[in-house]
Amino acid sequence: MDDTKITIIGGGIAGCSLAYHLTRAGQRDVLLIEQDEITSGSTWHAAGLCTQYIGSYNLARLLRSSIDLYRSLETAPGQQACFHPSGSLRLGTSPDHLAEFEHRAGIAELAGIPFEIVSAERAAELFPLMDPDRITGAAYLPTDGHADPATVTTTLLARAR
Repeated sequence: MDDTKITIIGGGIAGCSLAYHLTRAGQRDVLLIEQDEITSGSTWHAAGLCTQYIGSYNLARLLRSSIDLYRSLETAPGQQACFHPSGSLRLGTSPDHLAEFEHRAGIAELAGIPFEIVSAERAAELFPLMDPDRITGAAYLPTDGHADPATVTTTLLARAR
């Protein structure tokens, strides 16, 4: 370990992602150290929600690239599904909410993220359990979804190897 060029401490999603990206960038002398089992820290109980609804252009690009990465991890034969696209819906109950949706839609467009502002009726079609009478509109992100954090983490580590 004393002569290892890069040492990563922690075998959660952050550490395994760092190892994956470093090896993809050509680094070969990377050591990952975990005190217990891979994903045994906070990664094992993470919700795994993957949304791109954010008010920052830079973070929107990062979130989009994360979802692209999770989708790409499934290309190996026999690989488990890392990402499940379900879309997301944010409900607005006031004109202020719709203004916020417009702002975030602009950021999403610049970042290349599909984002629609939909009517209450369309929102009810997307989510039939809701009462459309209580909302003024909604933000719909069809490429949002959820990922299994443990599967993503172990897949990243396997690809880093």
